[in-house]
Order: sequence, then structure tokens, then C-alpha cells
Amino acid sequence: CGHICNASYAVSSAHRGKQIGEFLVTDCIKRAPEFDFKILQFNAVVASNKAALHLYKKLGFIQLGIIPKGFLLKDGTYEDIIPHYLTDLLFSQSCHPRFPMQILLTYQHNHYIYH
Repeated sequence: CGHICNASYAVSSAHRGKQIGEFLVTDCIKRAPEFDFKILQFNAVVASNKAALHLYKKLGFIQLGIIPKGFLLKDGTYEDIIPHYLTDLLFSQSCHPRFPMQILLTYQHNHYIYH
């Protein structure tokens, strides 16, 4: 499984709608081949996260199915998750070149920080 890049992102509610998630995912797509990854996988896309589902569909990800009650919410209830994957990482050269000019992120302690 060393050829599969497994990623997971969450954008805080205060910063949603600024295309930060799209920047993170497209940056991951772009960088994965640099590390010899052939497949990009997102395991825990929560079924109610319509923005994320739309983004992954737009970028060509394939849904694997539904894992019932795969995500524990803060209120103690569970929600379904939909794993996604992408095998065609070569299209990444066209991934949103405008983002580095619009969004400033730094990577610290295994997390991207929005400024």
C-alpha cells in the first residue's frame, strides 16, 4: 500500500467558503506524484458534507461506497462516511494556479494554518 496516499482535511467553520479545502486537495493531488504515490484516497468524507462531496466529484474522485455510521459526531451520534479515491494524478498540472496568490497557508505540526 506504499503507493497510496491517504489524506484527510477539515476546514474550520470560520474559514469555510474561502476555497481552502479545494486548495488543500488540489495541492495534495499535485504533490502526490512527487513522492511516487499512484492513488490518492480520502477515507472519511462525511455524507452530510455536501461541499466536500461536490468538490471530490468535480475533481474526478470515485466514490467507494458508504460506511454506515463511520463518523462519530461531537454530539455522540454517528454519520455515514463515503470513502473516495483518485488514480489519475497526472491532471494535477492544471490544478488552480491562482490559489497560492489568494490563500496563505503554513504547514506546522502536521497541520496547515490559514492566515
